[in-house]
Amino acid sequence: MGVPHLFQSDIKNFVLIIPPIIEQEQIIEFIEYEVEKIDAGISLIEDQIQKMKEYKTTLINDAVTGKIKVA
Repeated sequence: MGVPHLFQSDIKNFVLIIPPIIEQEQIIEFIEYEVEKIDAGISLIEDQIQKMKEYKTTLINDAVTGKIKVA
């Protein structure tokens, strides 16, 4: 539908190479492992952002109430 000169009969003639099930499972394991590492990194950064926001709020409150000197 998206490519005007490509018909279903053309697609039937495509050669499709599919890796063996074992290799597919290894690929899935690798991707899941990498996704876990990325998710852990995102979680760490989100925690750091939250702590920085808390620190900012505390700093502003301390400055407003006179607990710290602002020059």
